[in-house]
Amino acid sequence: MKKVIFHLVIGLLILSAYSTIALKNEKIIFDSKIDTVSNIANFGEDFTHTVFLEIGNTQFCGGCDFWNKDVYDLYSKDYYDFEYVNMIVYGPDGWDDILNLDAFDWNNLYNITKYPTSILDGEYRRLNYQPYTLPFSIEECGIREVRDINANISLQWLGNATIKVDILIENNEDIPYNGFIRAAIAEITSRYNTVNNSKFNFGFLDYAFNKEIFIADKGVYIDTITWNGHEHEDNHGNSFGDIIPGNIQVVMGVYNDQTGYVDETVKAYVNIPPNAPDIDGPTIGKEDEIYDFTFVSEDFENNSLYYYITWGDETFDDWFGPFESGELVTISHNWSERGNYLIKAKAKTTNGLIGPWGELEIKIPKNRLPAFNSLFRFFERFPMFEVFLRLIGI
Repeated sequence: MKKVIFHLVIGLLILSAYSTIALKNEKIIFDSKIDTVSNIANFGEDFTHTVFLEIGNTQFCGGCDFWNKDVYDLYSKDYYDFEYVNMIVYGPDGWDDILNLDAFDWNNLYNITKYPTSILDGEYRRLNYQPYTLPFSIEECGIREVRDINANISLQWLGNATIKVDILIENNEDIPYNGFIRAAIAEITSRYNTVNNSKFNFGFLDYAFNKEIFIADKGVYIDTITWNGHEHEDNHGNSFGDIIPGNIQVVMGVYNDQTGYVDETVKAYVNIPPNAPDIDGPTIGKEDEIYDFTFVSEDFENNSLYYYITWGDETFDDWFGPFESGELVTISHNWSERGNYLIKAKAKTTNGLIGPWGELEIKIPKNRLPAFNSLFRFFERFPMFEVFLRLIGI
């Protein structure tokens, strides 16, 4: 009996030590303060698709604040191929304070009663507040077998809180695809605060698409929508007409109708081109004289810029740069003939978005200085002639 007890004690000690080591290793790997991605073998590799993470939150739960930071920290390190949206279901005043009706419907779809709750790939995995298990759950979702579906989404900013959303989904298989899509419009830095007064990341506003789809074998599904933030609001009556383009993204999950799981996830940002350059310089000049002109444009997302300039005399400076957004760029030019010249310039971001033209007109009148000098020398030589002209009123 003593031997049995002795062996049990030894076994428990070994298991305890093993658990301690495992927990320490888990802590080392996923502690947001320690970057040890190089020590993680195969994590995040060979994903079959981008994992879609939908997180149920409230503005009054403390765990939602911590989870918001934990998920964003993991996302920012780019260890794993996943996208996510924070579905903020309830406002700061408790269970009767429904913040967003679409988020509330999503909440009821998955019967969520604890917060935060994370739904991974349409509930292939489901987590409550479990920071150290999130990477493993993303890994499990990412390496599972999915249907051969490719999706693309593009956004165009139309101004006045309006965006055009275009989607294209390809079915690369020899059998039809029945499914549904949810494309969430989210603010990268949310207007909504956590209970600890920090901002939610990727806070849900509305759906661009929330519908069933059918794609024939080897077929393509195409759809488009124009979404105006002034026409949508949260359950507190606050309009989304104040959105700004650099803070908006749309993330879409393509769900398999048979399993309810995600086969494909894509996202897109709202990009707007840089401003028309401001051109500063003289508006009148002389033939063959060199003048300095400054050009400056700003990109909303602070991308670096290239400039293209036409001088109005059939000469131009082709895309040169890059320069920082808002940086003054000085270029010199001269004109050899009199006339009116329209200087035009436009800016292009490093990711290829070209902005509108900026313009400045300069006049180069005929140089009359030689004739004036000759007349001046004549009057110097014959001063009485100048007196005579004054007497007769010329």
